[in-house]
Formats: sequence, C-alpha cells, structure tokens
Amino acid sequence: MRRLRLLVVEDNPLVFRALRRALAPRFEATFVTSGRAALAEILEHDFDAVLSDVCMAGVDGRRVLAAVREVQPTTFRILLTATPEARGLEVADYVIAKPCSLKELVATIEHFGGTAVR
Repeated sequence: MRRLRLLVVEDNPLVFRALRRALAPRFEATFVTSGRAALAEILEHDFDAVLSDVCMAGVDGRRVLAAVREVQPTTFRILLTATPEARGLEVADYVIAKPCSLKELVATIEHFGGTAVR
C-alpha cells in the first residue's frame, strides 16, 4: 500500500517544525508556510489530505481548503486552529484545535485521509 500524500500548511515556525517532525516520517508529506504556496501545490500535485492552519497572512486556511474542495473534491480537508469555531466547517471535513496532541493529529489523518489510499 502506498503512503498517504499529505499537504501541510502552517506559517508559525515553531508549529511548522513540530508538524514536520511528527508527520514527515509517516506520510509522503509536502510542507509549505503560506496559503499562496499551498494553492500552487494543489494545482500541481494530488493529495489525499490537506492540513491547514486557519489564520495566515494573505490567503488564509479557509480559502486554501475551499480551493482544495474545488480542485480536488475527494481530498480530506483538516483545519487546524487556535480559536475553534463553527467558521471553517463549510470547507473543512474536520477541525482540530491547537494545541493538539500530535498522536491525535496523526491518528485523524491516518483514519480519515487514509480512506483515499485503500
């Protein structure tokens, strides 16, 4: 079975490094630090799951996930936010509040995103 293809979008350097340490060994992961870079990635590559921070300068996580839904409708979309709220649910399949357990995050991606690779 192939590894799950994951796009991670996070602009906070500390969170970015923690996510890379936790997710890179488990998934075929691409990491970007802006919504604009994420939009370029989804136009060039297919992903099984996209994990995006919500609050970013320029293109925010809701816009990223809305674009993913349009361009890659079967891709599992996860919104990562420090301020959990109902906003974002219209574009996300799942919302995870920061701070979160990296084990919980990995399990969520494997469970829901993994349905695309079975």
